[in-house]
Amino acid sequence: YNMTTKNVDGSSVFILYNKNANWYKKVFIKQLGYDSMWNVIISNVDNTDSTNLIFSKTTYPNRLFVYYDVVNKQLVDREPTNASWDVVWTRYTDLITQGSTTLPYPLTGILSNKGVTVAKNKGAKCDKVWLTKTTATYSANTDAIGQDWKYSNMGPFFIVDTFVYFVKAKDGSDYKLSFNSFVGSSAGKTVFSVKSESLSTSAIKENNTISIYPNPSNTTVNISSVEKIEAVSLTDVKGAIITVELSNNSIDISNLASGIYVIQVRTAEGSFFQKIIKE
Repeated sequence: YNMTTKNVDGSSVFILYNKNANWYKKVFIKQLGYDSMWNVIISNVDNTDSTNLIFSKTTYPNRLFVYYDVVNKQLVDREPTNASWDVVWTRYTDLITQGSTTLPYPLTGILSNKGVTVAKNKGAKCDKVWLTKTTATYSANTDAIGQDWKYSNMGPFFIVDTFVYFVKAKDGSDYKLSFNSFVGSSAGKTVFSVKSESLSTSAIKENNTISIYPNPSNTTVNISSVEKIEAVSLTDVKGAIITVELSNNSIDISNLASGIYVIQVRTAEGSFFQKIIKE
């Protein structure tokens, strides 16, 4: 739990409360230089047992946060590198509105890493929605998954089984994430399902409104679509996404190596995939 109060000079002081150990600590950010060098004072509420903590964020490269153990008075390097994770199950604070009042409230949910995008599909259960059919918009917000996939009326938690999340990981792979149960933050147990939605032969669907030709080709590929095309991309056999430009409903593949690719055409009706061969 934390709250903010003010010094007489107008500066902010944060009060931390650990309900398990039943202690309070006062935190004052004395100085922040170049968004890297921090000078923080941590003490008891009555100003006893004061620690003047000075550290540089650059000492912890490729991390989102620096952690400090208040009890043992030491910095802790506990976070994996940015490149090694996509989502994290954690507790965080967000603004929650109840009636006419909006207050910060501690929540248990999922936050995504920078570079990860999430499309939240509503209204269909997991086995009824696929990447090729979803029209949900991808979001780069860290709380795009968040915590509202569960709810409780001061009792057991229930799952919103018509919330399905399509997660585009940092390596470009796609995953479908859905939830089965949640015991509660005190137990820390969440049951969920993850299915790879990476482009494969099984992901390719027939679509009579889109045609791609010629196939094979060694120069250009034409795309004919009844719906307006929003975006086009290619994926090679290793799963790497190749950005291409659509010009007059054609893409230039002359600079690509010979081989098999999967083209993704996204319209307002969803995404369409087809294998193409570069000669």
